[in-house]
Amino acid sequence: MFGVFLMPFKNINTNKVKRLQWKGNFHRNSFILILLIASIPGLITGLCIYWFGVGKVEDELRASNASQIIQRANNIDEQFKYIEEYTTHWVFEPRFGDSLKNIDFVKQFNEAYDITKTLSLLQGSHNLISDDELYLNLDNPILFKPQYNVLDEKQKIFYNSLLSKGTELHWVEYSQSKGRKSPTLAFVSPIPVTSKDPFGALIVTIDHKKALELLKTLTPYENGATILLNEQNKVILSSNSTNQSNFINALKKEIGKHKEKSGSFP
Repeated sequence: MFGVFLMPFKNINTNKVKRLQWKGNFHRNSFILILLIASIPGLITGLCIYWFGVGKVEDELRASNASQIIQRANNIDEQFKYIEEYTTHWVFEPRFGDSLKNIDFVKQFNEAYDITKTLSLLQGSHNLISDDELYLNLDNPILFKPQYNVLDEKQKIFYNSLLSKGTELHWVEYSQSKGRKSPTLAFVSPIPVTSKDPFGALIVTIDHKKALELLKTLTPYENGATILLNEQNKVILSSNSTNQSNFINALKKEIGKHKEKSGSFP
C-alpha cells in the first residue's frame, strides 16, 4: 500500500517582502536624486564655459581666419595692381603712340626690334606674367608676340573684340594662345592710351597655373574654393579643391543673396 503525506506550506509574510522591495526602490531613487542634485553645479559650470569660453574661442578663430584671408587677398590685389600700373606705364611711352600707324615694320626692322625688346622686358617684369602681345589694327593687322606676326581672319576677329571697350583698361578671360587647355586672365591696355579711337592694344597674359596657386592661398581649409568673378558675376578664374561645379554654383547663388561687398557669412 502507498501512503500519501500532505505537508502544509509555511505562511509567507507578503507584507514584509513588499516592504523590503519598497525600501530598495526608495534607496535607489534617493541615490539617483542625490546624483542629479550634485551634478547641477557641474552642468551650470559646463554651460557657462561653453557659452562664454568656447563661444569666445570660436569668435576669435573666425576673426583670425577673416584677418588672414583679408591679408592674403590684399597681397593678391597688390600683385594684380602692379601688373596694371606697370603695363599702363609702358603704353604711355611715345613708341606706343600715333606714330605706329606710319611704320613699315618689314622695312624698318629696327623699330620692330625695339618693340620686341620692350615686350620681352615687360614679360620678365613679374612672375605672374606668362605672355605679352602688341596688336595693331592697321590696314594689314599685325601682332607682336613678342616677334612680328601676320594674322589670319579668325585671329583678327578675336583681337578686334578686345578693342570693343574703347579706351577702357580692363581684364578679360583669355584663351587665344595655342596649347592652352584652360582660359586664363589677360589685362588689355588700348593704344594710344590718350586717343578716343584706339587702333591697337597691349595685352598682358597671366600664367594660369601660377594664378591658381595664388588663389589657393585664400582657401584656409582642404575642401574649399576661391573664385574670381567679373562685373557680370561670371567666373573667370576658380581654384576649387572639391572639383564639384555644383559647389561653385551654390556659392555664387548664395553670394547673390548678400548685398554686402565684403565680409563673411555662414
